[in-house]
Amino acid sequence: MKIKTPFFIIDIEWLFLIILFIFIFSDKVKKFLISFYICYLFIVFHEFSHIFIATILGKNIEILKITLSGVCINLKKEKYNLCDNKNNKIENLKNILIYIVGPISNLILANIFSNIEMIYQINIFLAIVNLLPLFPLDGYNILLNILRYFKINEIIIEIILKTLIYVIYFLLIILGILQIILVKNISLVIFMVYLFLLQNTNNNNKKKYRIHKA
Repeated sequence: MKIKTPFFIIDIEWLFLIILFIFIFSDKVKKFLISFYICYLFIVFHEFSHIFIATILGKNIEILKITLSGVCINLKKEKYNLCDNKNNKIENLKNILIYIVGPISNLILANIFSNIEMIYQINIFLAIVNLLPLFPLDGYNILLNILRYFKINEIIIEIILKTLIYVIYFLLIILGILQIILVKNISLVIFMVYLFLLQNTNNNNKKKYRIHKA
């Protein structure tokens, strides 16, 4: 479902709306999903911090995507001119600030609610996870813009990012297997499934709207 606003398009996944409707009117589902939606509120706060800074820095937001796998914003695609070093560096610095403010916002919330263990842990987790250099997380975009700031060749940038992604996923798989064997816990497996869904959602979104995630 798409809602046009004066600022950007809000694209809400139908499955998200259906489950939200059930959550609101079913006490049994509410007990089961309450932790998920508490976490989701902090994800929304995280994303609106991106919107706030992006707007201040003069970026044009194209779409706000709301799905079960998370919330993300997309900026209008801007051409990266390899010959315009000065303007490119300014844009890179702006992008770094836009992306890094998300994890910072969660650290701020963790500090504010440090006496409430669940809220503290969720926001610390969100801050750490979003700093991983995995697409489409903030860490990926921060590293991409840092490498571009220092004028690293685009082909080398792609190799560096892809290598990091493979290494991190390999480590997560190993840790997930060890976690299942040693402590009978599947939280890392669930986390990897979440990352896969998030990546798939953003890949489809980029193809559909031809814009970049912020």
